[in-house]
Amino acid sequence: MKDKLKKYLLPNLPYLFFVYLFDKLCQAVRLAPGLSIVQGFAGMRTLTGSLSFDPQLPDGWDGYAFKIVYRGRLIEVSVSREGTGLKLLSGEALTVMLHGHEVRLSPAEADA
Repeated sequence: MKDKLKKYLLPNLPYLFFVYLFDKLCQAVRLAPGLSIVQGFAGMRTLTGSLSFDPQLPDGWDGYAFKIVYRGRLIEVSVSREGTGLKLLSGEALTVMLHGHEVRLSPAEADA
């Protein structure tokens, strides 16, 4: 059985490697538009070791919302003309920066 496996597998390894890389490239392409909204319009950064947001709402938009997982915590971010809402949907309490001010999120808290 091992000889038969080697006979078919070894000549096809370069093709299997190519398929694996192509799959990873396609994942990156699918995720790129969402990343531009999160890091661009929402101003999400983790440069100082903590999560920070400085969201902007583009002209002509009523708002936008997204969910992210940060260090095992699920956070919902919503931006509208009325303001920015942060909600910790699951995980332990967390302090984030919003427009340069510390905001404490806890699972029971509705909005920041």
